[in-house]
Amino acid sequence: MPAKYLPGGKKAHEGINFVPGTDEKGFPIMKIEVGDYGKKVGQLIRKVVKQLADDGCNLILDEVIWDKKDLENYASLLQNHQVYYVKVNCELSIMEEREILRGDRA
Repeated sequence: MPAKYLPGGKKAHEGINFVPGTDEKGFPIMKIEVGDYGKKVGQLIRKVVKQLADDGCNLILDEVIWDKKDLENYASLLQNHQVYYVKVNCELSIMEEREILRGDRA
């Protein structure tokens, strides 16, 4: 997505936006809100992935799966293909360091 639709951009509320909040214990968290444009792009990405797979392309996707529905959508679209899902977990401090070092994160 163009930068204006990403966190910090002029139209982030239409794309993907980070909204500070607190959890049930009062600890600070960052909520992710996806606007209409962000939802549309997300749906189109899945269609493109399916088309590429159907056309015989081998793919490696680096994708954030927000919830079970996202995973089920990919599983349904790619049901006729061999798919491996890899879940990556790490400590928050490591993730924060990696994101900062990448230099291109909101």
